[in-house]
Amino acid sequence: MGNNYIIELDMWMVDGIDHNVAFRFNPGTSQGHYYEVHFQSPDFVNLAIPQGSSNRRINYPVPNKSTPYHLKIIVDNGLLELSIDNNLVVRHEYSPLGEIAPTGRFALRAGTGVIPISVTYFDNINITSIPEPRPIHYLSQTDPLWENETYDSTNYTISDLGCALASAAMVLNYWNLTPLPDGSTLTPLSLNQWLVDNDGYDLNGNLNFYTIANLSEEITNIASQSGTPLPFESLEYYRFDTPFSSIEYENLVDDFINQNHPLIFKESAALSSSGNHFVVANQVITSGQEYGILDPINVDRNRFNQPPDQLLSVRYLAPSFTNLSGLLIQTNEAVDLTITDPDNHSADKNQNAIPDSHYQYSLPIANYNNPQLVSGQPIWEFDKKHPASGHYQITLSAVNPGWYDFWLFAYNQNGQDWVYKQKVLVGNQPSPYQLNYDQESETDFADLNKIVTFQSLTNDITTLNQLNLLDLQAKNILTKNLETINKLYQTNFLAGQHLLSVFITKLEAFTPSLIDPQATLYLTEETQLLENSLANAN
Repeated sequence: MGNNYIIELDMWMVDGIDHNVAFRFNPGTSQGHYYEVHFQSPDFVNLAIPQGSSNRRINYPVPNKSTPYHLKIIVDNGLLELSIDNNLVVRHEYSPLGEIAPTGRFALRAGTGVIPISVTYFDNINITSIPEPRPIHYLSQTDPLWENETYDSTNYTISDLGCALASAAMVLNYWNLTPLPDGSTLTPLSLNQWLVDNDGYDLNGNLNFYTIANLSEEITNIASQSGTPLPFESLEYYRFDTPFSSIEYENLVDDFINQNHPLIFKESAALSSSGNHFVVANQVITSGQEYGILDPINVDRNRFNQPPDQLLSVRYLAPSFTNLSGLLIQTNEAVDLTITDPDNHSADKNQNAIPDSHYQYSLPIANYNNPQLVSGQPIWEFDKKHPASGHYQITLSAVNPGWYDFWLFAYNQNGQDWVYKQKVLVGNQPSPYQLNYDQESETDFADLNKIVTFQSLTNDITTLNQLNLLDLQAKNILTKNLETINKLYQTNFLAGQHLLSVFITKLEAFTPSLIDPQATLYLTEETQLLENSLANAN
């Protein structure tokens, strides 16, 4: 039967008080050589585990009844789990059965004693083996070699927040993607520095897994050039956010793990709704419910059980010869972000009609043991794998005007990146941008342009006034000037062009008495963009 297995059965406790399921029984030895779940009375269950391990008595009502109990017993190395009617009753650690009882059988038993008769019925018995997971070199975020080093550019350490970092390092090590391009040994410490240097962290301190895929290709290229090629070109990044109650989704996750492809689980940090935690999953115990894991913050936590654990999404780094393109757009939680793709499909926080994309409210990383330690603030995030080439329209607006973060990561099919990270002015009216993207191009495959019109420039003046960066008098004068210039452009392009240059001079004259220098710089740049746009359209 092996050492690791799952037993499921239906059990009727018809009469008496001694009903038993032995999960390791050797009839050729003394009675002390059985390991069983022992239903000794209607009031409790006893785990009979002899040979140095004390028995475990659990108060759990099991009255005799005409309908069956459904039992599920998981025996996995030194862990025993008992569930009754799909309720987890006990998890018990003991010495691995392969060490203390090298052989044995499964047995069903009813006993007698003071009560002369016991009647037990068993049916629907199913025993399945649990395959041993392929070994993964465990890396801890709390290793003394790097636990006190700064995580990303935060005020916290790798020990505090390095769960995704250590998980990614374990997966890269698993696929023999080491050393790093600079020749250093791959560890959470060296990977952290590489990510800092290569835009590998996103707006709220989460790890950007597109960058891990990019890194994997760099390493495989170096290996090929050195004469030791790997059997794939890169690790392609996939993300699954479908509700985990989906059978199709569960099967997909199970298939990858059973093919010896480790996954990275994103779960809620314990006792917290403020952040997330990452672990590596490498074994299926019960589909959709229980998985063997490696937890970077706790070497002794080797099981993911749902519930109480909560799986939010899955990151999969798959050996690949194909397309590494992707698009990741992020902004602060106070901003309304809308994306329209080249096929005119749109996504915002209320609906997402862009195929095979993810639009979500993304929490930062939190320390699993101290969830008040977080890597940043919640953000809005749009993620599209294999985005179509073409023009993407992006708009930003906010109920509370201000300067907000706007980050955009674009990757071509070879994994090369183009990154935009700016503080941008966002007001009540939508601020439009256009992303031009070509996934097949190796150079200049992405650029982002602010779309400036007379109306958007007027909106910006209103927003700067709301932020007390531009006086009301200046607002009224500048708004009136723009109305005049806009009308003039319709009849006399050159005259309108001249007045826009005069408009910039007026901005400078109003500074700093009526306009803050920061606002002047911003409006000057916006006016120049408007000039260029009008000139190109003429």
